[in-house]
Amino acid sequence: MMVFFLVLSFLLNAVTIFCLILLYMRQNRTLQAEEQYENMIKEIEDVFALYMVEMKEENENFLRKVRKQAIQEERHENEKLDVVPETQHDEMIDEGQQDLQVNAYTKLSARTAYQATKELEQDMGDDVPEDAPLMKKVLFLQKKGFKLEEIAQQLNKGKTEIELLLKFSENKT
Repeated sequence: MMVFFLVLSFLLNAVTIFCLILLYMRQNRTLQAEEQYENMIKEIEDVFALYMVEMKEENENFLRKVRKQAIQEERHENEKLDVVPETQHDEMIDEGQQDLQVNAYTKLSARTAYQATKELEQDMGDDVPEDAPLMKKVLFLQKKGFKLEEIAQQLNKGKTEIELLLKFSENKT
């Protein structure tokens, strides 16, 4: 009888160990599924963030082109004003003074932005073209030894945006 209980005890212990192994395997599968889900969420967030950065870059390029066109039209109008006879020129000055005062601030800010862009281009050299994507500009400045804050300041971008771009470039390599 004692032998029977010993065999029964060993069988129950073996079944218990088998059940523990099965539970452990199920738990690992659940943890792996959670990790895969978290990785997928991170990838989706990264894709959306990159899409937003690209959209922002395209919008900035569009705004730059619109500003350039406005400056060219303004120069063209100024050239027309220089050709107008003196009698009409006096009338236009009275009407145009209000416009010039209103546009003075816009012209000044456009000039400063243009100068800042030229300075940045000079700093960057001929290696990176003006219409280069933001990612290339950031990587170029980083290779030149600029710090994160300096890159953000020179490109008029946020520090977190530059960090995100650098993170994407590290993930791609």
